Amino acid sequence: MITLIAEVCGANGNTPYARQMASIVFKNTIINATNEESGDNLWYTIDDKTRGFIKEALLTNLGKEDKMDVKNAGICLGILAAVEVPAGKWDEFLPMMA
Repeated sequence: MITLIAEVCGANGNTPYARQMASIVFKNTIINATNEESGDNLWYTIDDKTRGFIKEALLTNLGKEDKMDVKNAGICLGILAAVEVPAGKWDEFLPMMA
């Protein structure tokens, strides 16, 4: 499901409103899908290849002309960075953003 949501976020064929809603659902899913007992996050249940695809799709959105797409991609990337950077799983994120 999360992969499909990410695809909607990045697909030019979707309306801006569909992309915005997909971004909101993606963000809320990642934020709220943490197992409180174990601390496991839904994000880590997704295989590495798919996580890489999602991150690349969101990074691509940062270069789009539509300001809403850029804003939504930034929000989603921020959520992923908050999960991955402290865990040492996305060391290249901060240099990319500099």
